[in-house]
Amino acid sequence: MPFLEGLYKLQTKGYLEFNFKLFLFLAAGISFIKFGAGLITYIKSINCLFSQTIIIFTRVILIFLISFLFISKLGIAAVGLGILISELVSSVILPLYFVNKIIESFPVYLNPKLIFLLLLPPFVSSAISLIYLGGF
Repeated sequence: MPFLEGLYKLQTKGYLEFNFKLFLFLAAGISFIKFGAGLITYIKSINCLFSQTIIIFTRVILIFLISFLFISKLGIAAVGLGILISELVSSVILPLYFVNKIIESFPVYLNPKLIFLLLLPPFVSSAISLIYLGGF
């Protein structure tokens, strides 16, 4: 990752400072977004407006709340932390809950062991990022 800062400075022509904490938080948040993309697509495709509304409101409220709470300690990286936490909740936890509620009337279910295995890469990358940052 040593080349990231150089690429960033080249792209922004040095006008914006590269914030490694913000980068790591955003990268971890994106990994959770990608995990939940299939579940969100399913919720949208069956037009479950209640679930979509709860997910969107939760995402927005958590981003602003976490950013506001940690801005004095982390600076702009607090926005990245807010996005990471909001995506964990709104792209993983809530979609899993809503999809399980929707499909409980069918003779199928989401296998918890498979979900655990699928969640390992985003959690491991997030843990490595937090360890690298020294806990923040």
